Amino acid sequence: MPKGLICPILIPLKKNGQLDELNFKKIWDYVIPWVAGISIGSSFSKNDLDFTKKKEVFELISNLWDKKTPIFLDITCKDEDLTLELAKFVASLFPKRDSAFLELLPLLYRGNRGLPQHLEEIYQLTGIPIVIVNHPKKLSKQKGLFKHKNIRTAIFKRICQKDYIYAMVFQGNLKRFFNYQRALRGREVLFYEGDEATFLKQPTTGGVVAITANLAPRWWQKTVTTMLSLKKGEYIDTNTLLVHDYKLRVLYDLCALKPDLIYWGLKELKILDGLQESIPSDVPRQFRKLVEEIEVEW
Repeated sequence: MPKGLICPILIPLKKNGQLDELNFKKIWDYVIPWVAGISIGSSFSKNDLDFTKKKEVFELISNLWDKKTPIFLDITCKDEDLTLELAKFVASLFPKRDSAFLELLPLLYRGNRGLPQHLEEIYQLTGIPIVIVNHPKKLSKQKGLFKHKNIRTAIFKRICQKDYIYAMVFQGNLKRFFNYQRALRGREVLFYEGDEATFLKQPTTGGVVAITANLAPRWWQKTVTTMLSLKKGEYIDTNTLLVHDYKLRVLYDLCALKPDLIYWGLKELKILDGLQESIPSDVPRQFRKLVEEIEVEW
């Protein structure tokens, strides 16, 4: 499993809803030198892709991918049947590649009950290792008030007894994170932080899934590499790290309020051309300044 910066790559769409393949390839080429891995169709991305769109993107990736950079293929769909069908489709495109992993947010379409059996079925269909996602923020927006938003610790303990569960992308409170870690009982499972601001305060050992890495992959790569290379108790040199740390915090805060700012920034950097995505007209001055600094360093 890769450790470090995981970029949930943006999937630009045309006004008619079709995949903008040209601009997608440009983003791919821009971020690929700086990342430890790329997540495709991720629940942390701006656009929620349906079954058909994910198939289209995965087909494009199968031709674009260098077979070396680790890729997380998010097979999460609106229901269990479509998810299983997409899992089989992915297995036909990526037959047991060492650097290909399935990414899954199962509580989006089902509950905790029977989850270990569901994951077992997916693995038996594909033979591809799984990265599980815990994302209560997203589920809070899409599930009812009394539905579970987190994988139960007891269920997580059972899931992680299986050697095909390689990692978790975790978003949630610190208490639950520690509960998950204790549930492992010595089993090695990587945790990727799914919240950029949380990682900058208290990094996990696996790395971070950062949507703003689409815009500032070099900044993120420098910060994450430094943080993960520190030994316990080692002093962080504020001059070499915290400058980028502060910039990334500001970048995250601004993009969290207006996600389309990332597209504006990529257009300013001449990464994207003829973009059909909606671009905000009121771009904050602070964001413009950050993009100018990214351009100078790039």
